Amino acid sequence: MFFVSMRKSLSVLILTLAVFLFSFSPAFAKTPVPSPTPVPNSYELFWPLSAGLTLDSPLFFLKELKEKFSGMLLVGEAKKAEYDLTLATKRILESEKLARGGKLELSDKSLSKSLGLAESSQKLFEKARNSGDTPQVRDEVIKKIENIDAFSPTLKDLTDDNGDRIIGQIHDVLAKVLNLVK
Repeated sequence: MFFVSMRKSLSVLILTLAVFLFSFSPAFAKTPVPSPTPVPNSYELFWPLSAGLTLDSPLFFLKELKEKFSGMLLVGEAKKAEYDLTLATKRILESEKLARGGKLELSDKSLSKSLGLAESSQKLFEKARNSGDTPQVRDEVIKKIENIDAFSPTLKDLTDDNGDRIIGQIHDVLAKVLNLVK
């Protein structure tokens, strides 16, 4: 009786050991595969900004009116320049929304508005730099520009040739802004 129970225990132990040893083979070893580079997501890059109303909305003019009024309340060239850069970012997000909706002509118009705001931001940063006013917004501006640069390839994939050209112009202006704040 003792030998029967011992024999069963030994059989179970050998069977468990065999399963354990033979279940791990070099065939299961995998070489690491590099993970694909994630596509930038506008929601994650620009939170809390979102497209909201776009050029195809009949109420868009109210949005622009509110933005102009808010901009008039700001004090200091650097703050105004940062605000224009924020608005340029919003126009880029609106352009993405329009392009995803197949409204490429309106998307290009939104990008043109973004370019105008980026140029305005550049001029204001030139004034702010001369007055030594840029350090207060430096880090935030750099982050915004880096996020726009990261998102640009995704946006170029959505737009037409005209949109690609405008995105390139925005990139050039933002490179100048970056040099002004560094």
